[in-house]
Amino acid sequence: MTNAVLLAIVASVLPTMLYVGIIYWADQYEKEPVWLLTATFIWGALPSILLVWLIQNELIAPITAQLGTTAGGAVNVLSTPLLEESVKAAGLLLLLLRHREEIDAPLDGMIYGAMVGMGFGMVENSIYYATALEEGGMAVFGASILLRGVAFGLVHALFTSLMGWGFAIMMLKRNRLLRVVAPLAGWSLAIMLHFLHNVTTQPGGAFIFVALAIYVLALLMTLLLMGIALWNERRWIRQHLREEVSVGLLTVRQYRIAASRRQRNAYLWHVLVHQGFGRCQRTRRFYHAVSRLAYRKHYRHMHVDFPAEIEQLRAEIRQLNAHKIGVTE
Repeated sequence: MTNAVLLAIVASVLPTMLYVGIIYWADQYEKEPVWLLTATFIWGALPSILLVWLIQNELIAPITAQLGTTAGGAVNVLSTPLLEESVKAAGLLLLLLRHREEIDAPLDGMIYGAMVGMGFGMVENSIYYATALEEGGMAVFGASILLRGVAFGLVHALFTSLMGWGFAIMMLKRNRLLRVVAPLAGWSLAIMLHFLHNVTTQPGGAFIFVALAIYVLALLMTLLLMGIALWNERRWIRQHLREEVSVGLLTVRQYRIAASRRQRNAYLWHVLVHQGFGRCQRTRRFYHAVSRLAYRKHYRHMHVDFPAEIEQLRAEIRQLNAHKIGVTE
């Protein structure tokens, strides 16, 4: 491994880990399993990149070579967003369908989609960084990091999170029209934004401020969707866990901690500091089950039945409560 490749990998991996941490933190009420998040990240980082590379080289490149520079370049600009987003979407959809029990809210789909995008972007950036360093030296290498890793560091995560949102809606809603429109809308929007990004970041930088404006608008739209999803999750917890307090499954304090991100995070930190990592993990598991119970009850009210899982979650909460997990003091 050459020094250029090693430096490029380091420059790509470090900010990616920071962004991944922020994305994981954003899932406040019911954390997704780390192993499945890792699987979606790996899909974006390895199989997706390889499939895109094979299709581009074996199918698209021969066609563009026959078309000439101008027409071939136009085909590349048009086909790249369609190809990359479709490949990322295919793996994401298969993973979510295989583990659909983990999809409790639209935010879950966005989190998994963002992980696919972060994996894809990390490997793509490392390739660009290595090329920039070998062909242009440190100045071009630094500029590439500033542009791709900092200014547009979340661009692939944004694209794929929109598809994840559409897939989650498809899995959670009973309305047939919405189940068709939502994933198509997420996929189409991802391709459109990707296309606009590619066009406005062509060499020369004439439209870089347009690209930044599009990126910021897409980021704000994604944050709005995430904010709405978090607001809904809190509302479901408050609405559907009141019954569990009245029947004695939860205490009033447990209910209040479950319904507040601030109180939940503060309590988990308190347990970690004073009772250790193992106790903290069991407490996190308790509130994970409590949140999932609220989500499943919400969808039961929306005529999506989860009777068996609801009773299993209640049994898990009772078992953890028997060991005084979740707060009784």
